[in-house]
Amino acid sequence: MSAAFDNHALAALRAHPGAWHCLPCWARAAGLSAPEDMGRFRVLARRLRFSRDHELTRAGSCDRCGTVVKDDVLVREGVGAR
Repeated sequence: MSAAFDNHALAALRAHPGAWHCLPCWARAAGLSAPEDMGRFRVLARRLRFSRDHELTRAGSCDRCGTVVKDDVLVREGVGAR
């Protein structure tokens, strides 16, 4: 994984701390919505489950588009991050 990609993707979460993002909204917020980027977001999301600064859940609704997620992941920068 590219550190530049990770930094750019994480900056999109930092811009909206505490807001849950479905993967498509996270990609749009980062301006990286090419089909191959979605796989990179999934890999990054899996790595973030070990982060103290980010949270993941497998059920809930996206704060950006309102989509209810049941079988995918939602990610956000933790409110207490930084």
